[in-house]
Amino acid sequence: MQKGTRLPGSMSARLRAYYERNPDANAYAAAKLFKCAESLSYTVRKEVRAKKAAEAARAASVEVAAQGVAAQGVLDLTPDMEITTTAAPAVSVDDTLNTRAAAYGKFVDVAETSQAILALIGERIAERGVPVQHDMAAALQMISMKLARIANGDPNHLDSWLDIAGYATLVADRLVGKAPR
Repeated sequence: MQKGTRLPGSMSARLRAYYERNPDANAYAAAKLFKCAESLSYTVRKEVRAKKAAEAARAASVEVAAQGVAAQGVLDLTPDMEITTTAAPAVSVDDTLNTRAAAYGKFVDVAETSQAILALIGERIAERGVPVQHDMAAALQMISMKLARIANGDPNHLDSWLDIAGYATLVADRLVGKAPR
């Protein structure tokens, strides 16, 4: 091995140590600092951030357990003030589907309506040759689903209206230069 040649693993280790001290560091700047590929810098930063997030989640669950509350459980006080825990109630897929059908209508009807709305929008956009960014396309798809739920289900279901406003806001934010969220 030539003098001064570094093994790829040692570069990863150096980057890892750097990101552990500076998890919010700019990956591009770190790549320049360590004279390595940007892709390596981004990958190592992502791994370090994921590890820190997992550690934080473990610490939070340990804290909850230390407080005497079982994970996934509900805190109960018995008449003699003993603290006990009970498991959270299990929700079946059938229960979830039935609840959704009551609020939004039958899935097959919602799907048909949603696809019809999306097809109409797609036709108009294609006729005009207007480029649509990925976030716009995804927002249009989600908004068409929410409109279909309103048309086939309970039009007074507030969550559907808030979702439409939320997807539209995400695109509008990008158009005015706000940071993505």
